[in-house]
Amino acid sequence: MLQFKSSEPAPRTRGFTLLEVLAALAVISIALAALFSSLSQGTRLTSRVEERMIGNWVASNTMTEIKSETNWPQVGEKNSDVEMAGRVWHVIEDIRETENENIRRIDVTVSLDKQGRYRVASLFGYFINPKPKLVDDGQQPLTN
Repeated sequence: MLQFKSSEPAPRTRGFTLLEVLAALAVISIALAALFSSLSQGTRLTSRVEERMIGNWVASNTMTEIKSETNWPQVGEKNSDVEMAGRVWHVIEDIRETENENIRRIDVTVSLDKQGRYRVASLFGYFINPKPKLVDDGQQPLTN
């Protein structure tokens, strides 16, 4: 039997070259690194949002406690620790006088450290004297 040689080259076996495989692995590794970075950032953001939310609850609860007292709050700063959601929150209550002697300003700051460097929430409000001092024609104050 006679065989004729073809002038066409023999068909190549199908597959990827080493260079193509390395390029594909490089692209995949860059994409995975970006994905893990964004997942990590999302996790950190979620924990910060949770801290701020619970910190706002602590500040709101503290403000409600101060306003529910029947006694006129004394001017000054008070530090305390509150436990909520399995953590200890440091609370600073700062009570100040205002231009009106029957109103006090209350600032509540919540942080995760005693020094107050990592503040997660703050809230302010006003407290009206339950037994206001009355003034008669700008003379001597009268008390009820």
